[in-house]
Amino acid sequence: MKGEPPSFHLLAALAFLLALGGALSLPVQAAFTGTIPVSGVVHLVAYNVTVWAVQDTGANITWSTNTLANGTVEYGRTTSYGSVRTEPGLVVNRTLSLDGLTPGTTYHYRIVSVDAYGHVYRSGDLQFTTTGTPPGPSGGGSGGGGGGSWGPSRLIQAGGCRAAYAGVVTPVTEPGTLTSCTIISTVNGMADLRSSWSVTILGEPPEGARFITYILSQPSESTMSAFDASLRNAGFGIIALAYVMEVVQSPHVPQENAIILMDVNRTWVRLNGGVDAVRILRQGEDGAVRILDTKFSNYVLDTGHMNFRASSPDDLALYALVTVEAAALPSTTAPAETATTVEPTGTATEPGRLPAPASTGFLALVVILTITGLAIGLLIHTRRLRR
Repeated sequence: MKGEPPSFHLLAALAFLLALGGALSLPVQAAFTGTIPVSGVVHLVAYNVTVWAVQDTGANITWSTNTLANGTVEYGRTTSYGSVRTEPGLVVNRTLSLDGLTPGTTYHYRIVSVDAYGHVYRSGDLQFTTTGTPPGPSGGGSGGGGGGSWGPSRLIQAGGCRAAYAGVVTPVTEPGTLTSCTIISTVNGMADLRSSWSVTILGEPPEGARFITYILSQPSESTMSAFDASLRNAGFGIIALAYVMEVVQSPHVPQENAIILMDVNRTWVRLNGGVDAVRILRQGEDGAVRILDTKFSNYVLDTGHMNFRASSPDDLALYALVTVEAAALPSTTAPAETATTVEPTGTATEPGRLPAPASTGFLALVVILTITGLAIGLLIHTRRLRR
């Protein structure tokens, strides 16, 4: 302003620069950032259910799910279904092939998927009709014996099953792929276990042929010793035995390609090594033991049990559901490894706060040096005026 000494302007400039320097020396505060938790249940849903490649004795069923899940098709000539096809792998796009169907027949089916968290999707009743001409009332036509639809490709649902001598009797009346009745048992503290088998019958079976299936809590001591020896030779040892299913035939029936299905409680699996430890063992009439290629098949929907499946290329025999572990190997002394500890370095900051950028500190230093120079200049100028 007019009339004010020059020192006034210098003092004002000095005050402004001091304020600016103080402001620039403050750390920069970052806006708060974080994650907002979201909770809820995403229901398992299946869609795009399609039946294709329908033939006289087979069809393919395809569907998709909104997350990884296994797949099951329940199918039959009525809404009671009765037949099941399962794939345990967890995928989002699924195709299951049905075979052994009857030509010119309407089938009811529904799809079931279960994801890794146990969420279940079950469709309503659906239908499709196979191509071709349905068989006549006799099922085999004229010509006697076994040609045409009587071949091994025919799928036979067991009929006339009945209990006898603590077992279940399955009559064998014709060639084809014979599936047993489902055997429900309570054994070793596990209730409502379901076991079954299927096998290909070769040629006309003898009159009165039958299979009798027994569920046993333990095998004989000699069988258990044979199991132990066979597993040791393969590098395994038994953790636990769930139960035994023994199939006895009378008289002998020519057969091959048996499929074994055995339930077990989920808690039993978890406590005894997990899914990957489960094996089905087979002991034939000659006493030889085979460790079958065993796979998790599916969850039994109404009991929550786990079902395991194994292929047995030989005749039906005695089967045991067990869990195994790798046998202990002789220990060897390994060279000791030197552990190196690395101390973390760096600057710790509070959540939601960033350190002041390095450029801010440099600017503040420049401002402070400028203020110091102006102050010295002001002092010299004031002394000159007084003179």
